[in-house]
Amino acid sequence: MAGISGTGKTKLVELFARAIGCSSENDRFKLISVKPDWNDSADLLGYSNIRGDFQPGPILETIKKAAEDPANPYLVCLDEMNLARVEYYFSDFLSKMETRHYAGDQIKTDRLLSENDFDQNDSNDSQAKYSNLQIPDNLYLIGTVNMDETTHPFSKKVLDRANTIEFNQIDLTAFLEEDYTDQAQSLKVNNQFLKTKYLNLKDLLPAKKDEVRRTTEELERLNEILKKANLQVGYRIRDEINFYIVEALDKELLAKNTAFDKEILQKVLPRIQGSSAIIKEILLELFDFFSGSSFSQENGQLAARVWKYYQANQESFKYPESAEKIAYMLRRFEEDGFTSYWL
Repeated sequence: MAGISGTGKTKLVELFARAIGCSSENDRFKLISVKPDWNDSADLLGYSNIRGDFQPGPILETIKKAAEDPANPYLVCLDEMNLARVEYYFSDFLSKMETRHYAGDQIKTDRLLSENDFDQNDSNDSQAKYSNLQIPDNLYLIGTVNMDETTHPFSKKVLDRANTIEFNQIDLTAFLEEDYTDQAQSLKVNNQFLKTKYLNLKDLLPAKKDEVRRTTEELERLNEILKKANLQVGYRIRDEINFYIVEALDKELLAKNTAFDKEILQKVLPRIQGSSAIIKEILLELFDFFSGSSFSQENGQLAARVWKYYQANQESFKYPESAEKIAYMLRRFEEDGFTSYWL
């Protein structure tokens, strides 16, 4: 969850957790403040001290509790997660996520810690407590990030495994129109409420073959544009976009184009940044793809015209949210000579 400081990203994670019955009081919600000096997985998972005693990291007890209570969801919020380089301290998680597989009705992974992570002089019997822990399928990780001079950018390795949701549009007077007399109640949900049905694209086949084909063909057209700067997406993003759209349609949450629009924003556009002429060319082609316009055939300073066109015609666009983001990125390119998803 990305955005400028003070927009309530961390609070929103906490409120979502409480809405589904997870709180710090029942140990099903854990807020972890990431430290700037974290540089390997020991900072998150734990390490053996000079005496040989294992010191569990801030996330390990939550993982252990989640593994012992598989029926209920557990949420972890990594607050300011890019104060340190995510691909350093989160590397073990990123790797273990790739080992997910179904074992019966449970999703299993490789173990997070091996016997070599424990010292033979440990006096707390830590190996017996922690050595068999995997990433449980009822553990959900949400990170909050700011993009400024104090933080680190994300590698594609991280972006490929996450959905990025931005909070940059602020309405300071919105509270004046709220009705504060209604008090929301927490839902009593089990892990099936959040648990994914799908791990591999074959899990959608043959039942969803036609839908998967339509989505993948659209993504392939998008990839043809991105290839010009070696920004094309791979199989992991293809699969996860298909999962998202199928879930949205099955549960009647979003229309097909709306779901695809949000996935472009969350999975594809965060990869785009640069200062070369090919980046501007890609931005214009993407805007045409999202809106049905033809700005990529023109030359010169186009950001102002693109923005006016967006404002006048957005209701007819196939993917309006993605078109709006591209318009912002194009304006930044023309003003600064560089652009990025992270404004």
